[in-house]
This record gives sequence, C-alpha cells and structure tokens, in this order.
Amino acid sequence: MPDFDLPKRVMQTVRKKTRSTLVARFRVFFEGARFRPVQVLAAGAAVILMVLIASPWRRPAEPQYTDQEVARAVAETRLALAYVGSVAQRAELRVKQRVLNEGVAAQTVRGVRRSLQAIGDAGAATADPLEKPRTQVKGS
Repeated sequence: MPDFDLPKRVMQTVRKKTRSTLVARFRVFFEGARFRPVQVLAAGAAVILMVLIASPWRRPAEPQYTDQEVARAVAETRLALAYVGSVAQRAELRVKQRVLNEGVAAQTVRGVRRSLQAIGDAGAATADPLEKPRTQVKGS
C-alpha cells in the first residue's frame, strides 16, 4: 500500500481525538474500581487461584490400582498373548501345508536351478578362467 502524506494538523487532530477517548475509557474503568475494591481484589484472587490450580508445572497424580485390578489385567494379557500364539501356530501350519501341497518349494528349487544353469552357461560361453587359452599358430 502506498504511503499518503497527510498534513500535520490532520494527524494531530486524529491523535488528540484517539488519545482522549482511550484515556477517558481507562479513567472511567479505574475510577469505577476505586469504589469497588472488594470486587477487584476478589477477581484478582480468583484469577491467581485459577492459575495455580491449572498450572502446567504441577505433577499429575499417580494412578492407584488395587491388587484385584492388577490381577485382572495380568489375566487378560495372558489370555490375549495365548490367543495370538494360537493364531500364529495356525497360520504357520497353513503356510506349511500350502508350501507342501502346492509344491511351492519344488517350484522354487527348479527356478533357482534354471537361474544357476543359465548363469553357468553364460559364463562358460564367455570364458572359462580355469581353461588354458589356446594359442594360434601363424599360418594355420
């Protein structure tokens, strides 16, 4: 936004009117407080009390558990872990059956053999490092 040059008298008039209304408002507020010191003190005390009660630096209270609650939590944890263990065993058995029944292991072995054979064939076609190089005789 561009700055506008205002005449000094306009700025002084605006400042006087603005300042006088703000000062007047503060004066009215504080003059009213002189007649009501008990209410002002009570409001200040309430604010201080609320700040102290809701202060973030207070340590939260430690939860207190009864022996019965702890025993129940332990039993529920054991039950949950036993269930997870049984689900894992069933999943393991299903995977084993699928691998054996569908021949996944045999298919994997065949694929690895083919890959190794292809690598071996490609390596033999390029050069065999154990084989002595043949020397060619000139004129033959």
